[in-house]
Amino acid sequence: ERVRLCNNPSPAYGGRACHGADVESRHCETTPCHVDGQWTGWSSWSRCSTSCGGGFHQRSRSCFDPPPQYGGRLCQGSDVDIQSCNLEPCPVDGKWASWSVWTPCSRTCGGGQSKRHRSCSNPPPASGG
Repeated sequence: ERVRLCNNPSPAYGGRACHGADVESRHCETTPCHVDGQWTGWSSWSRCSTSCGGGFHQRSRSCFDPPPQYGGRLCQGSDVDIQSCNLEPCPVDGKWASWSVWTPCSRTCGGGQSKRHRSCSNPPPASGG
């Protein structure tokens, strides 16, 4: 910008003021300014990788709000956020263990009984199974 004054000489004794603009400006410096990158907002969390027993889910963001331009800085930090999820133990259904050996017959004649046992312990039920 440049400025000029109407004072060389100043109007006097009925003389007219200077003709034309007293300020002149023009565009200069054609190099664009640096634009630093900014993160977009985080995406929604993904589904957990497991329904129980501990898994992971994640969300992401991008350095496009705005992207770095003209030598501007990249966004700082990570573009991915990972967290654990569904940490509760998985239900374990119980299964039968092997049968025990038969007990001796309760009678030596006339029809007795012999028994054997098994337990639900291979594995035992756990965590609501």
